[in-house]
Amino acid sequence: MVWRATALLQRAPELAGPAETQPSPDRTVVLNVLSHGPGYELLSDGRSLLQSWPVAGGQTAGIVNREWPGELGRWVLAETERYAWEVWQPDTRVDRPLAHTFADGVVHRLFPAQPTVFRPGLLRPVPGVRSPSLRAALEARAAGGRCALVLHGFGAPLWGEVAPRLSARLPTLLVGHGTVRPLRQRLRQVRHPLTLPALLIEHARTRRQYAGLRAVTGPNATALAAARDLYRGPVHPLTMGCDFAFWTAPDAASRAAARAALEIADQRTVLLTAAFLRPIKQIDRLIEACLALGPRADYTLLVIGQGDAEYVAALRRLGRPLLADGRLRFEPYLEAEALRRRLWAADVFVCASRAEGASVAVMEALSCGLPVLSTPVGGTFELLQKQWAGAVLPAGAFAQWPAVLRAILDGQRPAPLGREVARAAFDWRNVAKRFVSILDAAVAPTPGRPPR
Repeated sequence: MVWRATALLQRAPELAGPAETQPSPDRTVVLNVLSHGPGYELLSDGRSLLQSWPVAGGQTAGIVNREWPGELGRWVLAETERYAWEVWQPDTRVDRPLAHTFADGVVHRLFPAQPTVFRPGLLRPVPGVRSPSLRAALEARAAGGRCALVLHGFGAPLWGEVAPRLSARLPTLLVGHGTVRPLRQRLRQVRHPLTLPALLIEHARTRRQYAGLRAVTGPNATALAAARDLYRGPVHPLTMGCDFAFWTAPDAASRAAARAALEIADQRTVLLTAAFLRPIKQIDRLIEACLALGPRADYTLLVIGQGDAEYVAALRRLGRPLLADGRLRFEPYLEAEALRRRLWAADVFVCASRAEGASVAVMEALSCGLPVLSTPVGGTFELLQKQWAGAVLPAGAFAQWPAVLRAILDGQRPAPLGREVARAAFDWRNVAKRFVSILDAAVAPTPGRPPR
């Protein structure tokens, strides 16, 4: 899974804090567990670790970004004093448990881990990590009480080793990220004769793993349907968020300055997309659609982000005719203020992805007042569709994409989504309030067993 660093990453200095703090004894400690290690590959463009330690072999280990639970924790702790918040992450680089406390109170711990291969079904091996020290620490915390466990991410094989045992002793939630499909959708696409029994076995195992959970969340309607397929207890919608106090619409002077800095003429339409560049984001299809527009030169497609080196090189080769005259520009990963200035300079934000949970990049564009052109994916598109806002890049119908772009360039801009509607759905403050409500219900004493 690829995760996205948001504004907090760029404000790293103000987040630095002491190495360790002790939570108040009257608080419930929320232990947020990730199934993957730090994204050290995200440092390839020169970004530095938020916190680092030297480890064996001359390497450096550390915290690359705040991660989904770290971001959520910042806002939960601002919302209520009833909880302490920790993020636990396995890391194949570290040789001992390490911890750092950010100034907002979130504790991030790294635990030694080893690469492994899980085999949840009959067919495909699934790479992952195992961390005996993380599991032992969870067992110790469970014995001490006054804790809640939050597992982050759908379908992690590691949860098979953690959830059944600990959910019987701790209130346990699963916060689903990314994309997941209901079993019936997956069965309709079965081609190999062994895939059917593999899917059924995987489904049955996952249902057993989730049986003791107190609640499950998902970022979009498809994920929620898949969660209800696997779990009979409470299922809640929950997306990531963005800070609407930071991502703001520009005034006329700020917009003019942002475009002047990019040397973009007033009459030129700026189409902007920001993503981790890999094939699922379909930036190649977007560039192909621009090539199909022919020689018109009244637009610039601004592509922002880092990613898979081979894919990025292929994008540059594909877009060479557009790069030559400024119809296409690439910029690397940008820090928050720099990205905000690019959004202020843009006319339309484009999400061309094949799959999304709920795109934070789209949330930031909506917060900056931009109209959005999107493939029909994720929780952000669902809100646009519900509000009759935005415009659609038809899924898989790539031959139609040039016509959609042509209409926008000819003046048919997508309808903007009201900023207050977007704020209600995606401002971190509102997301945190929804999560606190879910968490309160999960940790409240209940007679008998958790919902099954």
